Amino acid sequence: MTTNNPYFIRDQLGDTPGHKGPSWASCPDIIFSTAGPPNFAPPQEGNAPDFITAAGYATDYGSTVQTDGQSVNYVYLRAMNTNPGAQIPTRFWLMFAQCNMALWPQDWRKDGIQVGNQHEGRNYQDGADILSGGPGPYVVTQQPFLWRVKAPDAGTHYCCISMAEPFPNADPDNSLSDPPFAPPSTIGYMSTVEQLGQFILTTSWFGWRNTIDVSTLGQTWTQVIPVTGPDEGGTVNVGIQCVNMPTDGFVSATMTGPNPANSLNLPKSPIKVTNMNLFVPITLPPSFKSNMVITYWQGATPPPYQATIAPLLQLPASTMEGVLKGREPLRPATWSRLHDNVTNQFQGWQKVHTIGSVPLVWQTPPKVQLLRGLVSVPRSLPQPLAPTTDPGTNWERTWTVQAPAKGGSVLIGVHCTGMTGGEIAVLAPGPDVGNSLDMVPTQITAPDQTFLTLVEWPEGFGTVMTVAYWGPALAPGADVTPVVLRPSAGGTPATGEVEPKFEKTVPVTCPIAAGTINVGVQTVNLPPDGSIAFSVPEPNGCDYPKSSIELPGMEFSMPIDWPAGRQLQMSISYWPGETAPPADGHVVPLAYRVVESPSGKEGQPS
Repeated sequence: MTTNNPYFIRDQLGDTPGHKGPSWASCPDIIFSTAGPPNFAPPQEGNAPDFITAAGYATDYGSTVQTDGQSVNYVYLRAMNTNPGAQIPTRFWLMFAQCNMALWPQDWRKDGIQVGNQHEGRNYQDGADILSGGPGPYVVTQQPFLWRVKAPDAGTHYCCISMAEPFPNADPDNSLSDPPFAPPSTIGYMSTVEQLGQFILTTSWFGWRNTIDVSTLGQTWTQVIPVTGPDEGGTVNVGIQCVNMPTDGFVSATMTGPNPANSLNLPKSPIKVTNMNLFVPITLPPSFKSNMVITYWQGATPPPYQATIAPLLQLPASTMEGVLKGREPLRPATWSRLHDNVTNQFQGWQKVHTIGSVPLVWQTPPKVQLLRGLVSVPRSLPQPLAPTTDPGTNWERTWTVQAPAKGGSVLIGVHCTGMTGGEIAVLAPGPDVGNSLDMVPTQITAPDQTFLTLVEWPEGFGTVMTVAYWGPALAPGADVTPVVLRPSAGGTPATGEVEPKFEKTVPVTCPIAAGTINVGVQTVNLPPDGSIAFSVPEPNGCDYPKSSIELPGMEFSMPIDWPAGRQLQMSISYWPGETAPPADGHVVPLAYRVVESPSGKEGQPS
């Protein structure tokens, strides 16, 4: 049997059915409705009907809990019904676990949870206990769960779990478990990191929220995050990610692995960039357990509201592609910086999925003025350059892009204006892998630079382009714009000339023995009304069609197979437009190898 569970639970504000952002363990649909001292009175704001208004659904109510073993935490659970006309019943479950980087369902607990004063020891609500209505298709538990919990181990915290039935493989279809039982046995006992990753990346009826005690942390603190490895062992990336942190503070992160070559050891280090991150690959033996210890020393600048230090577990996207077997993940893969386990030297970029995190975020939401310090809440950076996919970037932006009329050959990419330094990555899924743009984080070397790839798109094809940026703050007027162009027709210069203005053949080398490389040209300060073409002779050559230079500083490139010991002879042709090129206008031949890991983009302009 299968189930058609329409109940969608978010991991962060802004999540929509079918797509979730980067925050993991910040579910706003787990609502802690306990006020702070001295009253500890429910609810913090409003009551259950308020949580399913449009304004209530758009609100995160924080994640502060009382952990003295006596005080009651009032917890509401919420979801969106994506198919209210189907009238599928639902049941909400509340569970919790001691914080851990890995989310193994076999470790979830329900002790200390009850419903109202009538249902001691019950951790679910269904039927008349579920309230729906308001202006949208939202549902919420009619009354709060009551949760009493003793203080966690020093330097740790709890994590709360929300689940909405019907569970997968309900029998009969769309039915609730009878007798009530959770977590469902149908998700299986997870013994590998790949199984855990598949569950996290494909499950929308489940929410996870980190909490923190009302005792807050000072200018220097240490957090201990347990890490429980899989029963069968496996390889993961382990490290920390800073978001919007002041650069006069210091941080350290350690996790003892089975040996020095499989450990994380970041000594007390200055936070040199606000979005500093460091990850190392670690191979864990079966059933390995350890702790990640994070210490922060504040400098003269207090961290701003919702600045973050987050320990993360990651799996390579290439690993998860084989596990998902074509199933689209709810969270897109992001780029991560890999470092050497011993020296902490940067090794390159790798595309990854986050499968575990404990985001530690500064200050409670402004409405709760009783607390200050480190709490776990979803972060939000100012628009218009707010992260949407990768928490490691300074910012990300997305655009909807469309193929030109009639489809065919298309140049797609981005143009950078007034940007020098930093790195940029571009993702634009095409109709297939061979006709997509997936540019690894690449150094920006000129103030006005364009990155383009030649693809074949069918008529009417459209996609979403995502651009991520890592680097220093941008100067006023700096910007990134999407570029979608149809190459100029070969043999018909834009000026009407039959012959190009110049043709020259240049040698091009690339520092690899063999493999696939990108070859092309970079125009520098050439007017945006000319055209350019290049070719490399066989065997394994290429013939790039004559294309319009629409913007200054454009890159034109395409992949070829590089035979061992070969030096390229590239022929370059240029046709000027009505604007004469300036004295410093020129063309640079390119040859570089692009790899996902461990060394990022190899090679330099020749």
